[in-house]
This record gives sequence, structure tokens and C-alpha cells, in this order.
Amino acid sequence: MHADLMRLMYAYAMEAGAISLEEMENASGRLKADESFVTHVDLKLSELAVSMFSSCIPPGCIITEEHLEHYLTLPDDPPAETDEILVVVDPLDGTRNYVHSIPLYGISVGVLKNRRPWLGLVAFPGIDEIITCDGEATYFITGTYRGKPQKKRVNSAPYEITKNSILLGCTGFLRDHEWDYNSGQIVQTGCASMNLCWTAVGRAAATVFGNRLWDIAGSWPILLNTGFVIKGLESGRDLTEFSRDLCDPVSHNLRELHLVCRPEHYGVITASSAPRSS
Repeated sequence: MHADLMRLMYAYAMEAGAISLEEMENASGRLKADESFVTHVDLKLSELAVSMFSSCIPPGCIITEEHLEHYLTLPDDPPAETDEILVVVDPLDGTRNYVHSIPLYGISVGVLKNRRPWLGLVAFPGIDEIITCDGEATYFITGTYRGKPQKKRVNSAPYEITKNSILLGCTGFLRDHEWDYNSGQIVQTGCASMNLCWTAVGRAAATVFGNRLWDIAGSWPILLNTGFVIKGLESGRDLTEFSRDLCDPVSHNLRELHLVCRPEHYGVITASSAPRSS
């Protein structure tokens, strides 16, 4: 199943990426109840994910942002008698960017085994990059959508925190927290999976994340495989497995913001931020 899933993930990234590139110019969005954008491309790529992964995984174990019925009916715990495999897809992460023809968007596929991150692939068709983790190693692939792929293994490298470091942040972080800019500059891409993967490949020292399961599922194994921790910004708890109890039942967002960084940087970065006084 491992090899079949990896082949399907890559095939999905190629087909979904080609569709996203072809239809970006004509994409128009409408606002959902949570005021996020959805386009016909989100829906098309969601249907494509269910169709493709159903050849390997029962449809009820395929979760996409646009098919939340499978997420909402998950049992509290995985079955004890067999391994539970969940395929979690964000068909178009950064839809607001996409609607405005900004090429900073992602297509994310993550596989959880017994609610723990296992396999991941995140494609960025607009900048022709794919980052993937096969459970043992992480790879950075460029040129795929131009038909000239170049693949290299991502190795963990030290990253010094200075005032010129980059911290990739979500909107809620700057809204709710003060930040000491002597510990780095805040950059917002508008795409959660891009923030997470860019941190994994060394383009940023850390990222603050506050989104939902499908936003992190593809990046999660990539980050853990490359030596990063994902910790609650206030609680310091490690995010190593998924439980719906960790998420708000209405928005489905994680109940607290999480910091993605190297273990040795957690104390430095948390000391540089503080909740804004009300």
C-alpha cells in the first residue's frame, strides 16, 4: 500500500496541478460561511482526489476540505484490530491568492496511519515545486510541471535566529500577539502549506500555524522528518497525532496557535512573542 499511495499522491499532484494552472485565469471565488474562498477548481480537485484515492482507500477514509462529512463522522479513536489509513487532502490551499492570480498556493495530500503523520506531498504548481516525504526521507522536486524534474533530498541544516531571520506567520498571530523584531521579520504568504514547507526546506526559521487538519496533513510528515517540532505556542505541547478534541468544533481550527521550529529555537521564539493585552 505504501508504494501505491506514493504513486497516487504524485499522480494526483500532477493532474491537479495541471488543472489549477490551466484554470487559474478564469477562476472566480465565492465566500463560504467561514469567509474563506472556494472556487470551481477547489470542487473539481476535491472530486478528483476522491475518485483517484478510492482505488486504494475506502471513500470514507478520504477527507478533503470540501468533503467534511468523512471528517465529521470519524470515530474518536482508530480501530484497535487493524491499522487505520486516512488520506487527507487540501485541494487548493491559498484559494484567496489563487483567485487573485497570485501563484502562492498549494495542493496538499497527507496520509495518517492510526492518526499519526506518515506520508506527505505538497505541490506548488504556480512556482513549479513539489516537496514530498515517503516516510523515510524528504525530497524537494523542481521543474516537474515543465517536464524537467530535478529531485534532491532535503537534509536538516542548522539555522541561526537573528533579526534578519524569517518567521512565516498566520493572520491570527500578529492580530493576537506582540513580536520582538530583533528575533526575525514576519512574512505572510497567505498559504499555510507554503509556510510549513518553506520552513522545512530552510527558507524560514519557523512558522506559526493555526489552521485545520487538511491544511497541515501534507506538510506534517515532511516537517517531522526534517527535524522540526510542532508545539502549542502557549501550552508547549507537541502535536504528534491528530484528535478532533484538539480542534474547535465549529471552525475546525486548532484550539491554539502552534509554532513550527527546530527544538532548540522554541524557547527563543516564544520569549520574543507575547499575547496582546485586551
